[in-house]
Amino acid sequence: MALWRWRELLVACGVEPASNGPDIAGISIDSRSLKTGDLFVALSGDPGPRFSTSSTIARDGHDFVQDAQSAGAAGILVSRDTGCALPEIRLENTLDGLWHVGVAARDRMQGKVIGITGSSGKTTARSWLENILTQQAMTHASTGSFNNHWGVPLSLARMPRDSDYGIFEIGMNNPGEIGPLSELVKANVALLLNVLPAHLQSFDSLDAVRQEKLSITRGLDDDGILVAHEDISLEGVSHKKVITFGFSPSATLSAVVSSAANQTQVQVTIDGSQHLFRLAVGGAHRVLTSLGCLGAVYALGADLEGACEAMASLEAPSGRGNL
Repeated sequence: MALWRWRELLVACGVEPASNGPDIAGISIDSRSLKTGDLFVALSGDPGPRFSTSSTIARDGHDFVQDAQSAGAAGILVSRDTGCALPEIRLENTLDGLWHVGVAARDRMQGKVIGITGSSGKTTARSWLENILTQQAMTHASTGSFNNHWGVPLSLARMPRDSDYGIFEIGMNNPGEIGPLSELVKANVALLLNVLPAHLQSFDSLDAVRQEKLSITRGLDDDGILVAHEDISLEGVSHKKVITFGFSPSATLSAVVSSAANQTQVQVTIDGSQHLFRLAVGGAHRVLTSLGCLGAVYALGADLEGACEAMASLEAPSGRGNL
C-alpha cells in the first residue's frame, strides 16, 4: 500500500487537487538517502523566525532536486521553479508543507501515540519502546534523533495510516520549542524521563528547563496521560492523569533492583501488582529508562507481561552509552 496518495498530499497542503499524480512510497528531505517512489521535500536551510533554533544550515534543498530525481523521486515539494519535470506541490514555505503533511498523518492514524522528552535517554527510550511494542502490534517510530522542528513532522509524515502505535522523540535547545511539537504529535501518552542541567545556556534556571519539558503536556487531550519520573515537580501542570516511576514506594511504578547472572533484575510494583523483568544493560539510569518505558506501556493499556519479557533482549542504541 502506498504511504500517500497524491491527492491526499495536495489536500493536506491546502492545494486544489486539480489533477492526479503518483502514489508516494515515502517522504525524504535528503537526496542521498532518498528511495525510489519518495516525495522529496526541498527544505530551505533557514527555518524562519517562528522557530527559535540554532540549527540553520547554508544548504537549500532546492539545489538538490535534480539529484532527487536521479535517485528515483516520484514527486517534489518545492517553493520555486526548479526546472524539474517531476510532479510538484508548490508552496510558499516547504517546512510549513512538511508540517501540514505531519498533521494529516497524525489525523488519519487511529492508533495511539507516545511522545518522549527529557534531558537524556530519549533515543534509548524510543528504541526500547519500539522494540517492545513491535512485538505486540504494528508500530512506527522516529529514527535517529529526529526530534526537532523538521525531524518531528518528517517522522509523522512517514507514519503508515494503519499503525497501531506511533513513538516520537520531542527535543529542544531553546525555550518554546517543545510545546508546538507536542501539539503536532498529539500524544495519548507523554513520557518525561528526567530534567537535568542540559541546555542551561538558553535558560535562566533548571526550573525553566523543567517548565519547558513539561510543556509536552500541551499536546495531551483530556484522556491523555503524563508518565514522569517521581522526582520531577509537577508544579504548574494542570493535567490530572499522571503516572510516576522511580525507586520509592510512593511511585506508581516502584522498583527494587538486584543483580542476577550478569543481568540487572528489576522487581516492579504497579498499583499493587507485582512484575519482574531483567535487563542486559546496567546502571540506575538504564533502569529508570526501562521503568519509564514500562510506565508508557501501562498507560497505553498494552501487554505488561509481554513488555517485561521483551526487556531482557534490549540493548543500548549505538552511540548511546556503548564503549
